[in-house]
Amino acid sequence: MFEGIKGFREASFLDWDGRVSSVIFLGGCNFRCPFCQNYPLVLGEVPDYPFSSIESFLEENGDFIDGVVITGGEPTTYRHIGELCYFLNERGFELKLDTNGSTDFDYSVVDYVAMDVKAPMDHYELAAGLMVNTDTLKNNIGRIKALKAYEFRTTVVPGIIEESSIEGIGREIEGARLWALQQFQGEHVLDEGFRVKPYEKERLMRMRDIAQSYAREVILRGV
Repeated sequence: MFEGIKGFREASFLDWDGRVSSVIFLGGCNFRCPFCQNYPLVLGEVPDYPFSSIESFLEENGDFIDGVVITGGEPTTYRHIGELCYFLNERGFELKLDTNGSTDFDYSVVDYVAMDVKAPMDHYELAAGLMVNTDTLKNNIGRIKALKAYEFRTTVVPGIIEESSIEGIGREIEGARLWALQQFQGEHVLDEGFRVKPYEKERLMRMRDIAQSYAREVILRGV
């Protein structure tokens, strides 16, 4: 039914905080982040996963699964994203969307949005790997902040994110309900130049302290 789905995780305790979720992976992306760990999805190197298997699992385990996470790649560039969300909604599943916030996707069709804010706007191309329309990003930050359930996420990548970067991002998302600072993992990334050691926990904690001035709640992930 839905071609271009690249993977499926039946049950995850990590992809949606506090929930047992199934995870659908979509291929393709309009960014080329040098620190991307899902780059085989981005570059089209992963074969399609049969949607019939996903449908069967969800039908049989709907009572166990709390929701479905749609991720990528960049899922909002998937040509059937609207139809996929409708299909899952009609079957009673709550949806979480992972996104880079670069498209005009209608966020009202999902229940939770996690937007990656990758860097301060004045050097976003360093994190995205290409030129980005930062006006669109800023507009979508505002749209997402108007939702009831959302978070912003920043992967703390050495060479891209430092303490001053947290201040710059914080000014863009000021007043956000939740900001997650995520530990960088550099073993398998798109650009070999970013196969570097992540920051120590103490430095991430200092960044968290800075971030707390800008968001109502700040958490560290992967530390």
